[in-house]
Amino acid sequence: MKLYFLLACVFIISIPGGKLVITQNLTMCPKIERGASTEQSNPVRGGIDMDPRLVKMLTKRYSGVKRFPGDIDLSNNYFLPCSAKRFVGASHNLSVDLSELEHCTIVVATALFGAQDPLRPSFSELESVCYVAFVDQCTWQSLPTPSILVRKGCIFMNGWCVVLVTHNEQNLRVASRLYKMLLPALFPASKWSIWCDAKSSISVDPRFVIDTFLTSHNAQVAFPSHAQRFSVYDEQQKVISAKLANKTNVQRQREEYIIEGLPPDSGLVDGQFILRDQSPQALLFSCVWHNEYLRYPPRDQTVFNYAVHILGYRPTMSQSEFQVVKTSPASVRTGLHYFYVDGFGSKIHVFPNCQYTKIVKKYRHMRRHGKCYSHLVGQVGLTECGPLRASQFLP
Repeated sequence: MKLYFLLACVFIISIPGGKLVITQNLTMCPKIERGASTEQSNPVRGGIDMDPRLVKMLTKRYSGVKRFPGDIDLSNNYFLPCSAKRFVGASHNLSVDLSELEHCTIVVATALFGAQDPLRPSFSELESVCYVAFVDQCTWQSLPTPSILVRKGCIFMNGWCVVLVTHNEQNLRVASRLYKMLLPALFPASKWSIWCDAKSSISVDPRFVIDTFLTSHNAQVAFPSHAQRFSVYDEQQKVISAKLANKTNVQRQREEYIIEGLPPDSGLVDGQFILRDQSPQALLFSCVWHNEYLRYPPRDQTVFNYAVHILGYRPTMSQSEFQVVKTSPASVRTGLHYFYVDGFGSKIHVFPNCQYTKIVKKYRHMRRHGKCYSHLVGQVGLTECGPLRASQFLP
């Protein structure tokens, strides 16, 4: 019999006749306990230990592009295309020089593209915590502007520094994923970053979130667990059935991952909320995740498991244990807590979904973006992606 602790709660798995069954259900969400204070904590900033075979494989998979400052050096002149400068100033232009925000210890960021969501008020105004919203022209035109403060090119609304974006990407989801996945690379001077999708908002102090789910577990990255699914292949099937992506592309992705040995039941995260420090390990994960996403857009959750797998991370739960959880009551599924760990001490913390819903409010999109991109062509230098100024967007 194996005994598993999910923070403050317990469920028991026994093995009669070699089959796993749950004999006691998790009946309540684990209590959220605050960890070490961010004021005394510092992210791990050591180097990256990497198997030479992994270096060769990553280089082969993501090669063929020009080197930019900020790319991750591997060995023997090999590098990974991780620099945000490959996009910002090229296919994407911003109204704000992000170096103006280098005083921020914690960056809380979101992206509103396609006028799908309102800009909800930030939780608090602290000098060390900066709220940054990347917004396209279509969204900007939909936002109410009763009172606006412009400072250092940044438009402040509802406690957020609004960064206006032009880009030449026809898929708005793909355009927004640059800011989500490469967030640590966009703010290299910060210590921690929190990504919150536009259809949600943090309802607690961001410092508490970092303390509780990241630093207290000595993790470099943290996600909430997925509430319904625990397999990337189940997620791919859901994407196909809901027509969220091209069926042929998803099937090709599925076939490739099976051939390359990605286990069928290895957990699944909810990608709407991400915590990261500025360690090389977090930057490497973010880079590989984004590069793999560019190979198989537009759903980032269907590439997460492959990204961590090829980097050598393995879940602290077995496939058979995930299979049991899949058929368990909701109290067990939403209370699931585990890690992805590699052989060098790096950790990705996957915390209970029921705790995630206590610290983040989730909403439905107000509308779908429709033909927002075609509406913008020719406006504000979108087709040329020319320089932006905040004054261009003000009445």
